[in-house]
Amino acid sequence: MSQPGDNLLHYRLLEQLGQGGGGVVWRALDTRLNREVAIKFLSDRIASTPGGLSRLEQEARALAALNHPNIVTVYAVEEAGDLHFLAMELVRGRMLDSLIPEKGLSLELRKLADVFVIQEEIARSIADALKVTLSRSEHEALGRPSTSDVEAYDQYLRGRKYYYQYRRRGVQAALEMFERAIEMDPSYARAWAGVADCHCFFYLYVARTPEHIQQAEAASRKALDLNPHLAEAQASWGLALVRLYEEAEAIRPEDYQCPTLVAQIYGDLGQTEKVIAAHRRGLRRAEETLKLLERAVERGLTHRGWFEHDSNLDPLRQHPRFKALLERL
Repeated sequence: MSQPGDNLLHYRLLEQLGQGGGGVVWRALDTRLNREVAIKFLSDRIASTPGGLSRLEQEARALAALNHPNIVTVYAVEEAGDLHFLAMELVRGRMLDSLIPEKGLSLELRKLADVFVIQEEIARSIADALKVTLSRSEHEALGRPSTSDVEAYDQYLRGRKYYYQYRRRGVQAALEMFERAIEMDPSYARAWAGVADCHCFFYLYVARTPEHIQQAEAASRKALDLNPHLAEAQASWGLALVRLYEEAEAIRPEDYQCPTLVAQIYGDLGQTEKVIAAHRRGLRRAEETLKLLERAVERGLTHRGWFEHDSNLDPLRQHPRFKALLERL
């Protein structure tokens, strides 16, 4: 863990400014140019994923393509040992938390329509600056706010802030905020996805109970029903599916299909090592299943129709040993 006074290349870390789900930001001194800069490291969670470094580089390219007084300038993408980080312009100001009242923003500060219009304008301006061509569905998504209730939106944003602390108490607070957002707007798909994420977290790191899995699945299904194209809903559903397959694999360790199916989801999540491990488990169990089928045929099981049409055997059909078994019937 980095400490004040640590040196990375020609940067000396001075103090940690902030931390979130995506990374950690430090105030640092560039000893070559004798100026203070902001240093951003990826969070350990993101840095450990296969696409973590590319995400950092993508962020740097995106910022470098933009020129606006309210967007910081990127000075460099640096590497020191195993650490990869951005060196950026340091802009002094007040923390956002200090500007937002504990009870949230007053609805009298802006009209609700203004809030979402500004949000849409910012998104379109960034897309134009990066020369990104938006599809028809993406254009429609920018013009369609995820909720019409600004208080629900405020609760959702606060919930995400607490969720990305990745601590039990923070995630519990996030869950309560997502649930309040749903009370205000029951059709708020992002809030339902947040509920699913919280229950997945509890299942993974607090208590592996069926209730957390069931609630994660139900909430992610609800989010997808409300908005099938919402990325957060799809990600939450993917997490819920992973937990369901892992639970099924624990209940029936002899089943060769669960690790094969969960490997596909791991692949979509970019978790390469888990993909390989799951495929190996599935292959090992499939070999054991084939051995049992061969023994059953030797002892008189010759119902070819069952071998050809039972859907439970579908993953084995292309295996040379299964094809040879069919030829013997």
